[in-house]
Amino acid sequence: MKTLIAALIIASFTMTLWAEDKPLIMPVTPLAEGVREISVDEAEALIKAKPNLPILDVRMFEEWQEQGHLPGAKHADVLSTETFDKAVLGFGFDMSKPVIVYCAIGGRAKRAATRMVKLGFKEVLIPKGCFNAWKAAGKQVDK
Repeated sequence: MKTLIAALIIASFTMTLWAEDKPLIMPVTPLAEGVREISVDEAEALIKAKPNLPILDVRMFEEWQEQGHLPGAKHADVLSTETFDKAVLGFGFDMSKPVIVYCAIGGRAKRAATRMVKLGFKEVLIPKGCFNAWKAAGKQVDK
């Protein structure tokens, strides 16, 4: 009986949403000014063309350590809110020049990029699909 009631509630809710004739799509948060997405191929080309280009991995330390990271990347966990800003500023990145920021798939990188713009960074680049796309494309990963 409980299963039937649950099914009726779900069906009623679903029918209500469809009846409103609105798509069930999550809203896309626009990127902050100064933040731009680039392809992993563009990121790789930039890294090769500019050997001193700052690269920041904002995943958890365990991800950094176990899965590897982009060559030359520094690490600061964006979820460690009390230490992230201090770590980023401590790397001595030139805020007037581009910096590549990535996580696993993009959510944390966007969050980090927004915080970095608030800190004064002028151009933050996020590879589309981030680390997972980089690795899937067969790009170099360091451990």
